[in-house]
Amino acid sequence: AVLDHFFDRVITSRIGTRLLLNSFAHDVDHPNVLAMAPGETENGDDEGPQSSYALEVIDTSCNAWKIAQRVAGAVMNEHPDGPRIQVSDDQPDFTFPFVPKHLQTILYEILVQCVVRTKAYRASRGDAVKDHPILCEMHQGHEELFIVIQDKSGGTITNSDLT
Repeated sequence: AVLDHFFDRVITSRIGTRLLLNSFAHDVDHPNVLAMAPGETENGDDEGPQSSYALEVIDTSCNAWKIAQRVAGAVMNEHPDGPRIQVSDDQPDFTFPFVPKHLQTILYEILVQCVVRTKAYRASRGDAVKDHPILCEMHQGHEELFIVIQDKSGGTITNSDLT
């Protein structure tokens, strides 16, 4: 039922076709995954989407807070002179069916852009970058998760900023 609801919502999106093909290809190569109980893994470790009974790229217990924490750490390691990234969640144990790799990619791209833009903007003003953290907040809706990312970079780049 959880996967049926997930497919109803995602099938019409841009990732729907790719998602179905990847899941089908994975199921053909790993038929025992379909028989696994929640929490079981094929290789016995606790990492990866199979740790919460996932069909290849679909994780039925995706935890956005954990993903955001890992991504924020990776971005701060890549940009040690950049602003801190603070991740908060009103319900850090909230899980939902989603594609963790897509969430990871989206968060990574947005947070890197926030770091780069904040560094440039604060340098142009002579401010200390570390005094202006990037906030990544997660809020659970009725059937969705809202991720709000706030930075202090001065807004959207305009054409006058490029010249």
